[in-house]
Amino acid sequence: MKQIFFTALFLTISAFGLQASQIIPAGEMRQHLFQKTTTRLADQPLSEKTERRLVRAEKRLKRIATHRTAGPDFNDPVAKWLWFGLIGLGLALLFSLVSYGLAGLMAFAGIVCLVIWIIKREQAV
Repeated sequence: MKQIFFTALFLTISAFGLQASQIIPAGEMRQHLFQKTTTRLADQPLSEKTERRLVRAEKRLKRIATHRTAGPDFNDPVAKWLWFGLIGLGLALLFSLVSYGLAGLMAFAGIVCLVIWIIKREQAV
């Protein structure tokens, strides 16, 4: 029964010349979708509430972009002490896991760096 069904289906498809849809690259599909949505959005006026939300979203995205790309800034005289302290505490944790005697000294140096950072930060503000 299955063979008859599939044979009939094959003959029907080949007789009518049905073809599968064309393969469209993903980049072209995205570009078409982007153009379609931007033209649709450009035609509609935005309400005040929507404009405020868009401004807030832009600010949020800018803030996220700057935080993600920001790395340690050792040229900043205040921020470098924060990084020295965090690196010192990280090394102290690493040394304590491997049972080296330097862990206490590294932790003390890291805490001293963090205290210096707090004092310099308060003076800068």
